[in-house]
Amino acid sequence: MSLLLDLQDKLRDTGALIAQHEKAMATSQSPSVAASLRSLQKRNRRLEAEFTEAAESAGVDVCSYRLFADNEKKTLSAVSIFSAVEAFQNAFSVMFDAIRKGPKSKAALTPEIKQETEFQFGYAFSGSVGLVLTMTNKQFLVETALDQTMEAMVDMARSASTEDVLQKSRSLGAAVVKAMHGWARNHVNSGLGVDMKWIRGPIQKTRLILELSQLKALTESLAEATEDVTDTIKVIGRLVGFETESQRRFHFRSASGDDIKGSYSALAISDQNPATAPADYEATFDRKFKKVMATDEEIAPIYYLVKLTPLH
Repeated sequence: MSLLLDLQDKLRDTGALIAQHEKAMATSQSPSVAASLRSLQKRNRRLEAEFTEAAESAGVDVCSYRLFADNEKKTLSAVSIFSAVEAFQNAFSVMFDAIRKGPKSKAALTPEIKQETEFQFGYAFSGSVGLVLTMTNKQFLVETALDQTMEAMVDMARSASTEDVLQKSRSLGAAVVKAMHGWARNHVNSGLGVDMKWIRGPIQKTRLILELSQLKALTESLAEATEDVTDTIKVIGRLVGFETESQRRFHFRSASGDDIKGSYSALAISDQNPATAPADYEATFDRKFKKVMATDEEIAPIYYLVKLTPLH
């Protein structure tokens, strides 16, 4: 591991020198500066190869994460760069949790999951903005959960439609859709494409390249994915009114002022269970709605009143 750290330092130093020479070349086409730049780039390629080899020996996988803008002259802010990487880290951890423990509607990452999936910064490289991240992944002979996680992320990122997202979400859960949407939306908001490679030694295990237009399409597909949800809730408020038993319709207003309308059960209102309107109650509802996985927004809820408990 000490060799890996030593190579990281050399790559960072070389990268800084390359950046200085590239800046100088932008204002002056000096032959000596150009020759020095070529020499530094050659040295950098050699160090990168040595780093990859040392990482393999140490049981460490490498994730090359390059961000690029459609407009080469665009200046990339530090906030947009680190925000994109942070969103990628979160999506990877949530995906790993789904691979390891099964689908979840909401992300709840344990300290153990966070530690097991935390990327370490290796070094930066030129080409818009590139970061090399590392992660210990010591099982050489079989595909690990970390490998499966990266493959699943790439597969989800290549989703061509909302239907494709929905199919994959059945085994991964809404939490993954939300995390992937956050990552893709982050890139879109920053105007940045992504070129990502997952590498073990000389082997490139997977690669994902998404231009800004593709990330926009992915964001839209993820944002349109919904799931059917059924739950039971209790709400304190006022029964404003209700119709005859043949219609069995009610109007309830919550303490926060939300109007709830729907049908009711004979167990809630009937000759055997009379109700008064207007009057204050704790109401129990069975509720059905569509939930947008990416945002948790509830769409078109249907309420069925099953119980009224008087408050006075």
